[in-house]
Amino acid sequence: MSKIRNISSITAKTVIDMKALLEEFLLVKETDGLSPRTLKDYRYPIEKFIEFLGLNYPTYQQIRIALLKYLSASSSFSVNSF
Repeated sequence: MSKIRNISSITAKTVIDMKALLEEFLLVKETDGLSPRTLKDYRYPIEKFIEFLGLNYPTYQQIRIALLKYLSASSSFSVNSF
């Protein structure tokens, strides 16, 4: 995990580009040797979360709250949604 930015350096008011962060995450996973199918399986739910979030440049606090809401929704992250 050291390849990804240190999350402790992100404050509640830091603005985050979710799409750029997704691409960085997938690049790290690709260099780790994950297959194209696995990368696609990572991309889909993360893109859906970004759509759910509704903001392209949210703060850490906004992401945290939205993630809790997203994961608490009954059908937001089920195997059947793929």
